[in-house]
Amino acid sequence: MPLPSVDMSVPKIDYEKRLDARIGKAVRDRRESVGMTQATLAAAIGVTFQQVQKYEQGRNRVATSKLVRMADALKCEASELLGEEGDGAPGSGRLIRAWSRLDIEQHEAVTRLVEAFGR
Repeated sequence: MPLPSVDMSVPKIDYEKRLDARIGKAVRDRRESVGMTQATLAAAIGVTFQQVQKYEQGRNRVATSKLVRMADALKCEASELLGEEGDGAPGSGRLIRAWSRLDIEQHEAVTRLVEAFGR
């Protein structure tokens, strides 16, 4: 399900609330489909199960870093939790998740490697 387009006639806060609710529903649906409890997901991403409940209800906004950790714990792409159809390059979600786990020196090494392939 694609993200809702931004309608400038709708107040920004309404759009953000709908988006938070939609992401929360996607998290809940995925969590339930893999048979994971809120407590297990919470432990995997470093929050309380009450915080996972708030994310799933759309009452609290999910930080990008938490969304990536959720996707990793739920064995899916972060784009799935955002409602994107996955029309990006194959494997790009895996690369983004892997990149987010690297330190600064590793970022530099990987960048040099990719640049070498592009020559």
